[in-house]
Amino acid sequence: MDQSTIIVFALGAVLIVAASSVLLLGRNAARTSNEENEKDKAQEGTATKASRQVVEGSAESAQVVTLEKVDEDMIGISRRKFMNRSLYAIIGVGFALPFASSLLAFLIPSGKGGFGGLVNVTTSLDDIISQIESTKQPYYIPEARAYIVQFPKDNGAAVEAANATHDYTKNPKIIEGMVDTGIVALYQKCPHLGCRVPWCDTSQWFECPCHGSKFNRVGEKTGGPAPRGMDRFPFDVAGGKLVINTNLSSVVAGPPIGTDTTRQGAEGPLCV
Repeated sequence: MDQSTIIVFALGAVLIVAASSVLLLGRNAARTSNEENEKDKAQEGTATKASRQVVEGSAESAQVVTLEKVDEDMIGISRRKFMNRSLYAIIGVGFALPFASSLLAFLIPSGKGGFGGLVNVTTSLDDIISQIESTKQPYYIPEARAYIVQFPKDNGAAVEAANATHDYTKNPKIIEGMVDTGIVALYQKCPHLGCRVPWCDTSQWFECPCHGSKFNRVGEKTGGPAPRGMDRFPFDVAGGKLVINTNLSSVVAGPPIGTDTTRQGAEGPLCV
């Protein structure tokens, strides 16, 4: 059972305990109120009996005993207030807990086995590269929400341009992946407003259908309103297979506008 699931169950248990406590408090309050009413009625009857036994010795000394009756309406109002507030509290907790559990599950990375942690790609790196070359398409990894694309590591000009781009060299795993391994792990999300950016087979670019942002094969911006190129995930190669770090705190921002290491223009009609 992963950490986010445990959090959801724990918060659900808290909700159940809170609801049970409120209901028990309401029941005890109602019972106490009934007991007080019965006690007040008994005292009222005793006082009435005593008032009838007042000695009528003289008209001047005759006194009338007046008892103030407990207002049952006030007791009812107090009880209703308590129950109403308890009901509001239960409703509030019921709405707040699912939101809080979802927020915590999103903010706390799982650390392994899915998006937000380390994703172990089962397909070997050699097979991924072979598939990219044969289909002329990026290799998509759903659990990592990432595209694996090739970088032309044998192109001296492209490697030199990559090494001169600070946004690539500031993270060793990014620049090493490009110029040594020859691949880039691109985050599927458009840096403009977060749409998923699909691949266009005809232009051989990434083209966002939401607002028309376009990126070349390695995710460098070529047009549209996006503020930068596509963001990247750092990765390692272990046993010939990729291990991609999809923790959002580890995402490397895409290169600035104007970065063009591959000099790749559109190779056909645009999709957007």
